[in-house]
Amino acid sequence: MKQCFAFCAVFPKDYEMEKDMLIQLWMANGFIHEEGAMDLEQKGEFIFKELTWRSFLQDVNVKQFSEAVACKMHDLLS
Repeated sequence: MKQCFAFCAVFPKDYEMEKDMLIQLWMANGFIHEEGAMDLEQKGEFIFKELTWRSFLQDVNVKQFSEAVACKMHDLLS
């Protein structure tokens, strides 16, 4: 999870990161590893939700059915 969060620093300040693209980049760079019954996509979703829940990622854009689609890094952390 630390590597995934640190990777977000490559984006400019106030850049809106798309969730799916971010998860794909995490997987491509080898930051996410399969665990038990979870595949890489599910693990990426879990990490994304954890980072937003812990307020490392904020201003989450939500589409229908409360599913996050994009976010920004918290101002204090960027």
